Amino acid sequence: MWIRIVLSVLLFAISLLAVVPAVTTKMWVVSIAVMGWGYLLAIIALLLMLVPPRRGTRAKASTLLNLVTAALALSPLARGVTVARALPARVATFGDTTPHALPDARRRSTPLSFTRLVRPAKSPGVVMSTEKYATRPDGDMYLDIYRRPIRGSAPVPLVLMIHGGSWSGGTRRDLAPLNNYLAARGYVVASPDYRFAPTHPFPAARDDVREAVAYLRANAARLGIDPARVVMMGRSAGGELALLVAYTTPDAGIRGAVG
Repeated sequence: MWIRIVLSVLLFAISLLAVVPAVTTKMWVVSIAVMGWGYLLAIIALLLMLVPPRRGTRAKASTLLNLVTAALALSPLARGVTVARALPARVATFGDTTPHALPDARRRSTPLSFTRLVRPAKSPGVVMSTEKYATRPDGDMYLDIYRRPIRGSAPVPLVLMIHGGSWSGGTRRDLAPLNNYLAARGYVVASPDYRFAPTHPFPAARDDVREAVAYLRANAARLGIDPARVVMMGRSAGGELALLVAYTTPDAGIRGAVG
């Protein structure tokens, strides 16, 4: 019984980070996990309610804590629904009418899909290749390229996907499901390495992303990229890099940024 109560209290404390601002760096890292995967925390809390005993004052207190935990952990999804409903009217779609979009692709009334939290979206026909785009004193820099192998077709828009990691970690494979999803719907998606702080302070990461863009533009014909339709996209630190490069690089081909 005590184990159940301790676990309930622990889960409740963690779920609070979905609504309470973190006050330390470690708490902030945990809060990111709670905000991104809170539905898993909610499932654990609800399953804990099935652990006997289920009667008595302590059991009722544990059950109440688990219910509150589930509600808190699911609150980011509730807020996400509100944001998602407003997005179609506020965001212009880049390359919305690409000629190679999946024939069964349908515009959703909201871009938030609950089923895709546990079931990945279909991304048929996508191939991924890796190329070296730069050489540094302490190693080579690579990027992964996701695309559908359509020969003899018109060039398609490029999405440069930049991973996150607090500017000090992460890998170019972190957002692979999203890269596959976009590539299956008619884009070429490239995800580059970049150097990390504090070993490589600013502007190293920015310069790496700029060089990745230059490499892709130089190889646009071979890769089937339309160099006049490029979008920068990233998550967390990658989102900042996407915005930074988009707004400070004199390249008319960069048509948008998603942070």
